[in-house]
Amino acid sequence: MIGTKVKRTIAGQLAFATAMIFSLPGNMMAQQAQTITAPSIDDATYSTTSFSVAATSSSGLAVKYGVAGPATVSSSGSLTMIGKGSVTVFFFQDGKDAVAATYEDDGTTIKTPAEPAVSAAAPVVRTFTINGASATVTLADATVTYTGTGQSLTPTQTDSADAALNESITVTYTDAGGNDVASPTNVGVYSVTATITSASNYSGSDTATLTITQAAATVTISGISHSHDGSQKPVTVVTVPAGLTVTTTYTGGSFAPAAAVAEVLYVEGDTLPDGKVVGDVKTAAVAAITAPSTAGDYAVSVSGKPYDNGVRPIVTAISISSEDKKVVLSWDYSEKYPEAFFILFLGFIFLTF
Repeated sequence: MIGTKVKRTIAGQLAFATAMIFSLPGNMMAQQAQTITAPSIDDATYSTTSFSVAATSSSGLAVKYGVAGPATVSSSGSLTMIGKGSVTVFFFQDGKDAVAATYEDDGTTIKTPAEPAVSAAAPVVRTFTINGASATVTLADATVTYTGTGQSLTPTQTDSADAALNESITVTYTDAGGNDVASPTNVGVYSVTATITSASNYSGSDTATLTITQAAATVTISGISHSHDGSQKPVTVVTVPAGLTVTTTYTGGSFAPAAAVAEVLYVEGDTLPDGKVVGDVKTAAVAAITAPSTAGDYAVSVSGKPYDNGVRPIVTAISISSEDKKVVLSWDYSEKYPEAFFILFLGFIFLTF
């Protein structure tokens, strides 16, 4: 019995000593070398879909990953792009320490064998570039009616899989003269360009045409029937939209003219409404109004004066027929004008005595 115990003790001590020898850092014979096999990585186009860059080691130990640049890598080697630019992927395997054998209770039967130390592998580095992806930007042509406020077009954008995007995008407008316009308002044709900004992971653009057409305005003449008393008989003119500037003239008889009113501008010290500056028109000029003062038949015409932003509403020609001292006015719509408003009217004026 004593001899058996001595043998077990000696065997156990030898096994322990062997494990210690394998674990000594300076004992190169006790360490296994290893290498890492990593895939090459080609340049890629930005996408939200991950792809594998998994590597293996000759020792069978798991490879660890690191990354620099607009990407992430999981512990299993799955790479996800988060932007465009240069990406560097690092592959590591740190090795392991020696492991001593374990024995059964009899001290001689090996339960788990000893494992030698494995040295760290030389790191592997792979570099590639993520390029921006193409997107589809869509702008639709549009025709709108003049309202006096700015108009705009709204683009849509999708990726290669036709999924909706919400990238930063700029929309610019150019008038027929090639001038940039921040917010198209006046009647005209505008070239529109929508472009995804360069900071995005996508690129794309589209063009379209925005057309602003004339809006309809109505001029109503009232006060068109009077008894002759020798005084002037001006008519009353109302526009819709309100505030359009018109000039009223009369033909057909002799009468004294009424005085004109000069244009008044805003000056220093005036209270300026929103959007107005010194030098803007405060009160529009009123042309001299001449109204009939003697009995007879008179033609009445209404024509536009310059409106906001140079828009000039103009009344078309008038045809006249006289009957029973009445003048009936009708309108010729055959001529088209490029201004923001055109005039619709039907009325008459007559003098009785």
